[in-house]
Amino acid sequence: MTLIRFVPHLVAPLIAMALLAITSTIPPAAATPADTQTILLPTIMFQGSLPGPGRPGVFVMRNADDWRTFLSAARLTPTQMPDFTQNIAVAALLGTRATDGYTADIAQVMDRDWYLEVTVAEIPPAATSAVAQTLTNPYFIATLPKTEAPVVFSQGQFGTLQAPYNEFERLIRFTSELHYERTADQRRLQRAEQRIRELEALIARLQQTLPPDAIRPTH
Repeated sequence: MTLIRFVPHLVAPLIAMALLAITSTIPPAAATPADTQTILLPTIMFQGSLPGPGRPGVFVMRNADDWRTFLSAARLTPTQMPDFTQNIAVAALLGTRATDGYTADIAQVMDRDWYLEVTVAEIPPAATSAVAQTLTNPYFIATLPKTEAPVVFSQGQFGTLQAPYNEFERLIRFTSELHYERTADQRRLQRAEQRIRELEALIARLQQTLPPDAIRPTH
């Protein structure tokens, strides 16, 4: 028969060990990226102006079907297709301008962890340059490293935000998935808190029946 002594200063370590055993059974939450912002460097593929009037628009292409749909809508016929295994393509049309000489460009691409923000720039013709009085629609097409994150566009003095409908849908799905993950994490936390309360109640009951100075036999 072995004799052990139950002493008060061992209670805290026992509680800590019990809590560690509980939390170790909780599946870890999915890793999330740090809250950082990174500037990405786009590669301009095509840049110019469509002849005649046209509507403004922003586009994101993630595969060959998206690319062909964009070319049809924009009335463009570029010969080179992006490598969609490595990249996505983004494009913007500024809409009708009264003269030529305007340039559509990317001012910045910011990776904001959960989405990409493409800032569209409009560069007007220089005041001293001669321009033709003809309607044009400036545009650019660029590639970015492949990502599943939604893409939005900002433009103008106040940074007005726009997104193609397919990217808006992607943003909604992405937000719903995060809500689901948060709910699952909350449920895991609630289960852990319930186990902690039950074990603390058990420890409290045992303390009542095991006087600190008592020597109890074990078998």
